Amino acid sequence: MFILKNNQMSAFTSGAAGLCLAVCLGACAAGQQQAQAPSATTTDEVVTFTVPNVKPVQQGSESQTQKQIIVSVVPKAFMVSDEAKKECVQGADAPSGGLLGGLIKVDNGQVAKKSYVVTTRTGVNYEPKTLTFVLRFMNNSGQVMHLGDLYLTVNVNGQEVEVSQLDVGKIKSGVLLAGKETEFAVSVPSWQHDADATVDFSLQNVPIEIDKAGIPSERGKFQWTFVAKMETKQAQSKKTVENLMLDAAEAASLSCHPGAVAAN
Repeated sequence: MFILKNNQMSAFTSGAAGLCLAVCLGACAAGQQQAQAPSATTTDEVVTFTVPNVKPVQQGSESQTQKQIIVSVVPKAFMVSDEAKKECVQGADAPSGGLLGGLIKVDNGQVAKKSYVVTTRTGVNYEPKTLTFVLRFMNNSGQVMHLGDLYLTVNVNGQEVEVSQLDVGKIKSGVLLAGKETEFAVSVPSWQHDADATVDFSLQNVPIEIDKAGIPSERGKFQWTFVAKMETKQAQSKKTVENLMLDAAEAASLSCHPGAVAAN
């Protein structure tokens, strides 16, 4: 019979415990690495938009000519943007800085990383989000035209509404080169997306004839009437959710929100 003495038994027990701990540490490390492995899920979704579909009351009236100038007002067409929209929030972190619930510290020489959930959506953005027109001027005179004295108004159901002052400023500072077409955007931020409407678009004090000295010899008025009907449109959207381990620099590049935590 083989009998272990006390000191031999102690050494054996210590060695076995060490072997068990090493195995456990290895398993924990493997588990932590597996938990940190990037994962992603992609789903297709349908996004619904409610937007005004704007058409002229009289077809073909979008373009009007008076003497030396052609002015066109065309409603901006609805388009779904392909630009991806990303959102990054902090996920549920694994115990940081160690194994076995942080009881054993491990220094692997790597930059500290945290768990984040990055959600990417395509097809969820669209334009225009409000009532928007494309205004074009074609200068057929032999002189440069200036629009500084132009007056623009938009009425919805008979009531004048505010037009983007940024857009108006760009138009009034516009210079129309001889023989060239110039284009501007005109948006109506106060438009309410809740009902159909009649929209009257008016331009007054527009130079329509320029003399040889380059001074407007005559000015004109242009008017358009449109009907805006609310329509529901759908677009295909792709949603991708990724679980990533990111360091501070990587998280900053994705504009992650460390204060927000992803829902389980």
